[in-house]
Amino acid sequence: IQIDNISYSYQAEQRVINKLSCVIPAQKTIALIGPSGSGKTTLADILTGLLWPQEGRIHIHTTNLSPATRHAWQAQIAYVPQETVLFNDSLRNNLTWLQPKACDEEIWQALEKTSADFVRDLPQGLDTIVGERGIRLSGGERQRIALARALLRKPCLLILDEATEGLAPLIRKEILGCYSQN
Repeated sequence: IQIDNISYSYQAEQRVINKLSCVIPAQKTIALIGPSGSGKTTLADILTGLLWPQEGRIHIHTTNLSPATRHAWQAQIAYVPQETVLFNDSLRNNLTWLQPKACDEEIWQALEKTSADFVRDLPQGLDTIVGERGIRLSGGERQRIALARALLRKPCLLILDEATEGLAPLIRKEILGCYSQN
């Protein structure tokens, strides 16, 4: 991904991103570090095509990210935001709503990669209803389910917006290391 001189502001005189240029190499894990309000989430939203830079361009390989190419690009990425979103439905449906043809073997592989083995111990397993916003799961369990859902898509680009913040450091290392090796 090549980012060429992009800028973005929510208010006319206050740029969150100001003439940013960089290259994000394929097959690498990178981290954006900065204080709250420094534009990390805004950049993630721009990279996913949810926001458009007011100046500059983003190239994916040799294709310019634009409204015409946005849907094709979005089909290749997975984004796990800071706030985990789960529906009042089964774990299986929460995991497969973006990958409805995923088989059980693929689901279990994604769960194992995110250290979500706790699902095997639930009385109804994958058919367990998680409650509104996943209330029947702990915060860490909800995060692991959201990460497994993202991995199930087999994305070319995985964006984690503080999605592993609430997980224990060892589990976080296992999840990120597993993804970067595959």
